[in-house]
Amino acid sequence: MYAVYTDFLSKVSCVKYSPNGAFIASGDSTGKVRIWSYSEESKEFVVKKEHGMLGGAVHAISFTDDGQRICAAGEGKDMYAKAVLVDSGSKIGDIFGPTAAITSIDIKKKPYRLVMGGENQELFVYDGVPFKAVKTLYPHSNFVNKVVFSPEGKKFVSASSDKSLVIHDTETLEEIKKIEKAHNKGVTDVVWIDEDTLMTSSTDNTIKIWSAEDGSEIKVLSIDGDEQEKLENQQLGIIAESENFWSVTLNSNINIYNGKDVFKKDLLTPSKIIQGHSNYISCMTLAKTTLISADQDGKIFSWSNEIEADLFHGEGHSMTVSILISADDVVYSFSTDGLLKRSERLGDSHSFEFKNQVKLEGSPVAAHLGQDFRIYVLLNNNKVQILSADLSESQTNEITNYEPTALAQAGVELWVGDKKGLIHCLSIADLSEQSLIEKKHNHSVSVMKASRDGQLVASGDSYRYIYVFSAETKAEVACFTYHTAKILTLDFNRDSSMLLTSSLDLGVGVARIAEKTKKVLHRTNEKELTGAVFDHLDRFFTSGYDCSIRLWSQ
Repeated sequence: MYAVYTDFLSKVSCVKYSPNGAFIASGDSTGKVRIWSYSEESKEFVVKKEHGMLGGAVHAISFTDDGQRICAAGEGKDMYAKAVLVDSGSKIGDIFGPTAAITSIDIKKKPYRLVMGGENQELFVYDGVPFKAVKTLYPHSNFVNKVVFSPEGKKFVSASSDKSLVIHDTETLEEIKKIEKAHNKGVTDVVWIDEDTLMTSSTDNTIKIWSAEDGSEIKVLSIDGDEQEKLENQQLGIIAESENFWSVTLNSNINIYNGKDVFKKDLLTPSKIIQGHSNYISCMTLAKTTLISADQDGKIFSWSNEIEADLFHGEGHSMTVSILISADDVVYSFSTDGLLKRSERLGDSHSFEFKNQVKLEGSPVAAHLGQDFRIYVLLNNNKVQILSADLSESQTNEITNYEPTALAQAGVELWVGDKKGLIHCLSIADLSEQSLIEKKHNHSVSVMKASRDGQLVASGDSYRYIYVFSAETKAEVACFTYHTAKILTLDFNRDSSMLLTSSLDLGVGVARIAEKTKKVLHRTNEKELTGAVFDHLDRFFTSGYDCSIRLWSQ
């Protein structure tokens, strides 16, 4: 993937390549279809046309073979599908008949014949152009999830939640073959491998290959070879290429099966699985040179070469992971239900495995792995819990005379920011207050971070101010005010010469502490930011509610 198109005002609900591959049509939740392309020369996205097609979300798009006409189907009030000329948007026919949402549509080569199906449980057939209704077929007893013509257009097949596949003759519309129980559960997708071979996917976790001539089952593919059905392994969609077969499962994994070997060898599981986040990314950290990221679903991934993700092995979190901290080959993850898990790297790989866990005495607000290798956790009940590196020992102290909001540990002191903007420097021995930094922040301290060498401590507040202090003298080293909203995250680079900042204003800043200069990037992610961390080369990653992680160079 070399480019990401994000200039959409509404949620994208479906996409379709034009027949020649030059354009992509995307439908959104408001019923609009945008036709666009990517220029490799200018490195820019070019919008060709945009048409308002339906009164609701677009679920399916199909082009005629010349790419000059397009049909969109989905949800609406009185009309559930519409066909127009690509260039002008002029309507080409009346596509009436459905009274419920359409989920799939396909158009065969000239002479044009259009077939669609959906929640009506029926197949609607139209001839064109202009398109006019020809016949309605009733082969299914549940939702129609997919209709598609064979490569030569002589047949078309429909797949349904009633577990069946039905093959029709394109010209006569007669039923050629019906496979009643193609899967144990609903059939989610069907594609043609060639004129005589079909591939189907199902929520029963399997992919099956069929003979379209006699309806016989040729092969069954799965995710892990386990016959026990798993919710996360429900197969949602498939693509058949000459080189590979691709599927998407409910856990958002992309599973790749070797297309050349699938008929020759006893291949039952994917040759490769591409993993990643499917919900907003809540936090990140760096374990040596390996990026670690977590999301709202409680999933934690480690990344190899910034492009290949591996889900942490073992029993993970069931709630949002709100904090990640690391020390070389060990990662500590904190979830909103008060669970702290310790994970270790597997050998020299970029993979990690959950080892042990402990239940905290509250929900974590902030956490810091100290230079003494103890874990300092600020809880939502104004308590500070201190744990040993292996989580076997723990002690808790309650703060009663102010409301703590952030913490960081440097040297022999624990720095705690409060709701009034004060910073309390406590002894790590007994958490007694040693000194107080005041008259800096006028608003609640939102985040704190100590440099790797423990010489500097940075703090940001809920207004926009960032201060950098000497850990030894408590003197102000630098002050940065380039953000316009709450400071979300802070991170020092390896030699503590730079400070990376992110804010609710959608901006990310790189401040050079000695020079007191800064560089600010706006809208690094399309939605609100959730994190920004340096890597070992002084590049930095940003994450956000757009479910993406982006790598930036200075």
